[in-house]
Amino acid sequence: NHDTRTAYVIYPGAYDGHLGMINGDVDDGGSSDETDFYKIELDEPTIISVRLEPTSNLGVEIYIYDSDSVELASGYSSNVGAATEIMVEAYESGWYFVKLCGYHDCYGDYSLEIGIEELAEQFGTLDIHVNDDAGNPVSGVDINFISRPEGQASLDGITGSDGSVTFNDLKPGSYTFEASKSGYLTGAEDVSVTAEEAAEVHLTVDEEQASGGGIPGFPYASIIAGLVLGAIILVMLQRRQ
Repeated sequence: NHDTRTAYVIYPGAYDGHLGMINGDVDDGGSSDETDFYKIELDEPTIISVRLEPTSNLGVEIYIYDSDSVELASGYSSNVGAATEIMVEAYESGWYFVKLCGYHDCYGDYSLEIGIEELAEQFGTLDIHVNDDAGNPVSGVDINFISRPEGQASLDGITGSDGSVTFNDLKPGSYTFEASKSGYLTGAEDVSVTAEEAAEVHLTVDEEQASGGGIPGFPYASIIAGLVLGAIILVMLQRRQ
């Protein structure tokens, strides 16, 4: 297991191995020389801890990488035979890799302990402010989310006297909401929420234009067309007489 392609699959628990110029065996069928690679698969936010205890004649460097081989943490034995421990907060699911390297041309056995701990999910906050086209706050506006991240519970709210409403404990991701109130045109907005941050949206809603009179329920064009048709019929009747 000399690189990520041949890394030995591990789970939380203790493992023994060997580093040095002479190959040695790793528990459960692995093999080792100057470098050992291990991998562990995670499916939820997790804290990974790696503790290494080498024998008295072994100095070790230790690294943790993500699935893209990006280094997340590293450590080394301060002295030959000294134990070392590193940990990372892993928020993305997938494979993570642990790399062990002997240094100072030394070799020997080691004990490796892998621990995982569930990482509390992080949330964000969204503040929505609704104003009319004159800049005045609009209260009583219904806020309805029509798009939200998978796993996020349904959301709705109403703006208060200051024209605002706050949503807490939101999963990070993209949201789309509509703002509606009788007498105003419905507005919509897209917003992105980030963990442990407060997103803020200012939305302007326009008042609906009044019809300007006429017969209720009938637009001016329909009234005029009706009058013209009536006049034509009246003229035709008069000619027949």
